[in-house]
Amino acid sequence: MEATIYHQATELYDLDLAKETSERTFVIEGTHTSLTIGVKKNAIAILQSGCPNQYCVEEGYVSDPHRSIICAYNDVYIFLEGVSSIDAIAG
Repeated sequence: MEATIYHQATELYDLDLAKETSERTFVIEGTHTSLTIGVKKNAIAILQSGCPNQYCVEEGYVSDPHRSIICAYNDVYIFLEGVSSIDAIAG
């Protein structure tokens, strides 16, 4: 599973979440405030943001490649790619 973090149209990070061995955090600068990003094996989150509504923080850790995390106030977008935990549907 990979996560790509963008600020506006600029790619800041391309992370291989499958290779993360422990939980860690780092800070990025958004348009208006800084954001604290949390990373752990196969999951990523915005842990802190100075945005007024905090929807991005409320998402918590995301591990589904069909979901994204967006902080519109800070123009920060996190897109996930990879295989979801459900590889096939048996019928």
